[in-house]
Amino acid sequence: MELTSREWVDMGGFAWDNEAWQGAIECYTNALNIDPTLYMAWLYRGLVRTQLGEFGIAVEDFKEGIIQCDDPKDHEILYLAKAFSELQLKRIDDFYDSLKMAIADEKWRYERLSANPFFNQWMAMNPDFATFVEFEAYQAIMRHRAKSA
Repeated sequence: MELTSREWVDMGGFAWDNEAWQGAIECYTNALNIDPTLYMAWLYRGLVRTQLGEFGIAVEDFKEGIIQCDDPKDHEILYLAKAFSELQLKRIDDFYDSLKMAIADEKWRYERLSANPFFNQWMAMNPDFATFVEFEAYQAIMRHRAKSA
């Protein structure tokens, strides 16, 4: 019995939980071979690649995830992950462009992202990203409150 793309994503999650990074990449790649429009597989594979320090390849995964994602509210995490990788590559202009896209509508909320257990696990393993997200979330919330006042 062959696995579906979603089952491959689930298998990638199991590999992720065990820090089997190459296995996770293979699982997400298998999912994308079946369904290249599955944007969460692009996101997860990119996140695994950041764990391995493969920031340039991760950016490409995030870009493809953004293209495949038809739900604008899910663009936020893709753009934030892309921004983090660009920052690691010292692509400062690209970093700011991605960050602007992540919080463009000023409705971005850290609380919504923090409800995602996968996101929380990834942030716990990446303290630099956690600090970055918390700072940007705070800035976005302060701008929103200033506009509302």
